[in-house]
Amino acid sequence: MRCSGSRIVLAVLVGIAALPLAGQSPAFEVASIRLSEDEHSPSIAPILRNGRLTAHRATLRQILSRACELTEPQVIGPEWLDKVRFDIVARAPAGAPDSAMAPMLRALLEERFKLAAHLETRTVPVYHLTVAPGGVKMPLYPAHSPVANDPAVRGSATMGGASTPARIAKHLSFILDKPVIDKTGLTDGYSYFAFFTPVSSHPGADVSEFRAPDIFTAIQKQLGLKLDSARDAVSLLIVDRIEKSPSEN
Repeated sequence: MRCSGSRIVLAVLVGIAALPLAGQSPAFEVASIRLSEDEHSPSIAPILRNGRLTAHRATLRQILSRACELTEPQVIGPEWLDKVRFDIVARAPAGAPDSAMAPMLRALLEERFKLAAHLETRTVPVYHLTVAPGGVKMPLYPAHSPVANDPAVRGSATMGGASTPARIAKHLSFILDKPVIDKTGLTDGYSYFAFFTPVSSHPGADVSEFRAPDIFTAIQKQLGLKLDSARDAVSLLIVDRIEKSPSEN
């Protein structure tokens, strides 16, 4: 597969890698893809959980990002990837782990949308996740994750669970819509909980109108981690070919 010449040039090309072959993984038992006719409901990017795939008014850029486990800015392709929207419902074979869902979605895109794509490594704007001054404030797993009693939690965005900093960085990548790279050097699992207002495009921006802190402040004060703007080498999905309409269900 070769690059089709995207107009979006993010940085200097560092390397090229083949997209993992989705056909090596199990396929969905049942999958329905339909052009969304709902113009008023919010978009829900693909959710891959408990053997089911659901998406509502999702763009192909959102679908591709979930299929390849990348953020949306890491998907490089035609502008209409953000315009055409789809409703998707699919069921995986019984016993299939959630880790197999993304490869199955890639296989579905290859089959129904004739997707051809490859990965390239380029240097782009990112966030580095580091340990904040004062150290980590998350207890080591299996301690219970601290849940704030602050009334601002109600109605705020939240993230929490038990995970390593590397996986927390991956979660933050989707929240911030930009790659977040773990630079903490920590490999232990932690229990964590954070609440924050909708993400601001400018770290440290004035959020006095909100009761909860912005995500940059929340991550530092509640988790003992820090997000720093940087440039780093990351994988980008270069879409060589994809059809606007899927083949019949």
